[in-house]
Amino acid sequence: MDQKGAYLRKEITDSVTVGLEPPRPMLEAIHRFRNETRAIDTILLPPSAAGAIPAPTDDEIKKYYAEREVSFRAGNTAN
Repeated sequence: MDQKGAYLRKEITDSVTVGLEPPRPMLEAIHRFRNETRAIDTILLPPSAAGAIPAPTDDEIKKYYAEREVSFRAGNTAN
């Protein structure tokens, strides 16, 4: 984008929006979104906490495949 075009767009935008103020709830929502922080606590369990996981039976493997057959096809992008 060239500078002249950018300045022209800004002038047009400014002339249309001068004096307009967004509704207060909208400003508050944007402020909350931009300043939102989150915290997470994690714990690490050793693999031994899961216990022994038995190997699946042939019937379980067949059932798993049958329920997800489409995802095993070549060229499939849906997961």
